[in-house]
Amino acid sequence: MDRSPVALTVPSCLRAAAADSPDVEAVVDGDLRLTYPALHARAEQFARALIAAGVRPGEAVSIWAPNSAQWIVAALGTLAAGAVLVPINTRCKGAEAHYLLAKARVLLVVDQGFLGNDYLGMLRSAGAGPGGPAGLPGLPFLRTVVTVKPSGDREAMSAASFLDRACAVGPDEVDERIAAVTPDTLCDIVFTSGTSGTPKGVMTSHVSPEIMGMGPVEASRRALANAGMSVDDIDLVEVNEAFAAQVLPCIDELKLEPDKVNVHGGGIALGHPFGQTGARLTTTLINGLRFRDAHTGLVTMCAAGGQGMALVLERLS
Repeated sequence: MDRSPVALTVPSCLRAAAADSPDVEAVVDGDLRLTYPALHARAEQFARALIAAGVRPGEAVSIWAPNSAQWIVAALGTLAAGAVLVPINTRCKGAEAHYLLAKARVLLVVDQGFLGNDYLGMLRSAGAGPGGPAGLPGLPFLRTVVTVKPSGDREAMSAASFLDRACAVGPDEVDERIAAVTPDTLCDIVFTSGTSGTPKGVMTSHVSPEIMGMGPVEASRRALANAGMSVDDIDLVEVNEAFAAQVLPCIDELKLEPDKVNVHGGGIALGHPFGQTGARLTTTLINGLRFRDAHTGLVTMCAAGGQGMALVLERLS
């Protein structure tokens, strides 16, 4: 196994764990038990299958399935291929899932019906307009649907058939993909529930764990670029204070005006509620926009493992 120095991204960390902890179990799912080397091997097999299917770095792959070992393998394989993971909650209805797939321009979907739901049928019923190679209406970018459970749907490929494609791609191609993943590479797009409006996508980048506090920088840049905006277009900014020294370099790197940042107090002053940081930040930003009769805001925070998240908001009334 190649032990040359690489960025501490998700796929490179998995490789390191496989080398350093060969006997440690990484995943236990019922009777299935995977050590780190076994998980690593399955993830990179999935990555080779994605490459064989024509998925390029930066393109989106979605998983619409319940939590399982297969979900973990597919997610890690997606990142090893340099692709962007777009997970879909199993509670989503067909129209919701269809919107997310169209919005993110997803190229490949890993599907496993849950609680008796026919996900492909739900997507087919929700769509309208021309489809793509996958044959689902209104999803012209979607090329392939891989189904984990056996399916009689002619437009879906079985997981076994999909993984057989991995034989056509050598390990060197996965090595190149993993080496190209950097802390600035987009890792995943997680959409909000949409209960209060149209779902919004929150983008997360790979950031080395030792600089975890800098995650908001790249996340904010990507969110602003996706919105067609720059920091000069933002009226107010909420940056979570994991600790004071973490916020200051983020302000410097993003070239934010200090008078626009955490104007009503940050996490140190207002608190850092466990499991509700995003909700507290967003609520503070919305109230701040209303109080100051401002229009655009940016909310961002770092997270464990080098992650960064950001969201651009526009006040309409």
